[in-house]
Amino acid sequence: MNTSEQSISSLTGFNMQARDDIVVTKDTVGYLPTAMCLTQALMIQNTLDLDDIVCVFDQALYAKTAEITW
Repeated sequence: MNTSEQSISSLTGFNMQARDDIVVTKDTVGYLPTAMCLTQALMIQNTLDLDDIVCVFDQALYAKTAEITW
């Protein structure tokens, strides 16, 4: 297919054409409670009988996690 046959400019253009009749609503994003994340990680570690487990957090969650572990 050559570019002169392309009617939609990009993925964004496609999404705009394909979904223009659907109302977009704002999402709310939040963190799970830090203690819940740590408890879940420890359960996985114990279930799999691991010596160590690695947890990766963004900066905000890491700060809370460090505060709890100290």
